[in-house]
Amino acid sequence: MSKETKNKNGKPRKTGSGRTKGATSLVRVSLGTLKKYLASDNAVIPVGRVWLRDMGIEVAAPKIKKIKEEKEESTRVEYSLTSFED
Repeated sequence: MSKETKNKNGKPRKTGSGRTKGATSLVRVSLGTLKKYLASDNAVIPVGRVWLRDMGIEVAAPKIKKIKEEKEESTRVEYSLTSFED
């Protein structure tokens, strides 16, 4: 029998929630099959960093863009007072 797991709030987790044992989001495809669908040799294909590292391919660190701080605009608001006297 499997052990009952609990959610963060302490309630028991519903059965069937989450990934089933042995399930994976990756599939094995031959290079020949991929080439049939790629228009050119310059096509960009997303691959996992771990897979690249396991293949012995050096992975460069992702480039970090610095965000320029915007100058804070004046917080002054122009207004005029109108007095209504009876």
